[in-house]
Amino acid sequence: NYLCLYRLDRLTAAPDEALSSQRLADVEHLRQWAERTLTGDIAEVTELGEDSPLWPRVTSTVDNCLGSRCPVFDDCHVVAARHAAREAEMVIVNHHLLMADLAMKEEGFGRLLPGADAIIVDEAHHFPDVAQSFFTTGLGTGQVFDLIGDVRSEVVCRGAFEVSLEQTLDELRKAAADARLALIDGVSNVPWNETDAS
Repeated sequence: NYLCLYRLDRLTAAPDEALSSQRLADVEHLRQWAERTLTGDIAEVTELGEDSPLWPRVTSTVDNCLGSRCPVFDDCHVVAARHAAREAEMVIVNHHLLMADLAMKEEGFGRLLPGADAIIVDEAHHFPDVAQSFFTTGLGTGQVFDLIGDVRSEVVCRGAFEVSLEQTLDELRKAAADARLALIDGVSNVPWNETDAS
């Protein structure tokens, strides 16, 4: 739920050609907001919907966070939020952040939240579904598209862009789009053992 300054910088320096002019305007809006926000909490940005395809490109996850190797680690909004949480007597988080903390500990990345003597879970009937989503392995076309955008941004920013790589990324993008189109109408996902790849 926090802006990743590194990922925003990468997207700004090498915007994906698949981004529409409206999305490019949204990126510029995010860049301006990044200069004035004190927390980096994406809830401050009311102009972009929660489902905007830009959020995965400018926020980080356990899978793509560089941690202390990040060149802007000292200015990281997540790190600042962690420090503030460690000093608090009470921390209120949503199910997703609680599960992200547990997942990070499970994978050896440390922790997002401070230790607690007690945890109270509100809306606990939603909790099993959120927990399952954090402790299962899945790969969706959206994640493939995000990876393609990240790879392209990195190679362009490093000056290592090659036509052959762009062709490979285009082929991967097409394969992911074709996989999405191959799903039966009304079905948004399929278990791995029910695919032709099993």
